[in-house]
Amino acid sequence: MNKKNFFILLTVVLMAVFISACGSQSEQNNEDSDRKDKVTKEENKNNEKAGEGNSPNKNVEEFDKGNIKDTTSTDHFEQDENTVGDSSSSEEKDPLSDYSAKEIEYARVWLEVVGNKDIDTLKVSHPSEEESVSVKYPEGVVHLFTDFLAGGNVYYNSNGDGSINLYDFPTRWPSPEQLKEERNQTMEEYIQDINDNPEKVMIDPGDDEEVEKIIKKIEILD
Repeated sequence: MNKKNFFILLTVVLMAVFISACGSQSEQNNEDSDRKDKVTKEENKNNEKAGEGNSPNKNVEEFDKGNIKDTTSTDHFEQDENTVGDSSSSEEKDPLSDYSAKEIEYARVWLEVVGNKDIDTLKVSHPSEEESVSVKYPEGVVHLFTDFLAGGNVYYNSNGDGSINLYDFPTRWPSPEQLKEERNQTMEEYIQDINDNPEKVMIDPGDDEEVEKIIKKIEILD
């Protein structure tokens, strides 16, 4: 082999070695670059996940929400407490709570039927429970009257539903002669007619203060 061919061969070999070395280095650089990119991406992902869990904005938002919730709950509790206090302080005692149901009934019936508030005493009796030869009153009848005849006169019994049966028994009884002449009735017929034909009257509860004033004037005779 002459020198010229030897140099040509050497040159080809060297170039082949050089090209091979460059290719390996390039592949190595590419692999390193890919590896770095992967590592960088993984780190970024981890940082993003960590950031989502500990985001300053999110923490502030959750803190603010927590404060709003607690404040609302406290305000609601204080409002309820104040409401209860106002309710209890605004309650007024029932002026009739110290009196019996019968006393309240007598006063209300008197105010509804007669309406005379200017009395000194409201007398209460139960004539049906008394022994009477001339008059037989209905069972449970109550007689309300005052010290003077013109002040009012009420005979009634209660139906237990806010109404009464009002009996038209007179303040002054007519004589048998008057009944015979004016009504053509005997005394027994006259009394039975009253018993059989009461007037049903609904009783308005009225004003509690006025009712109480009448109650204080009640005098129960039997």
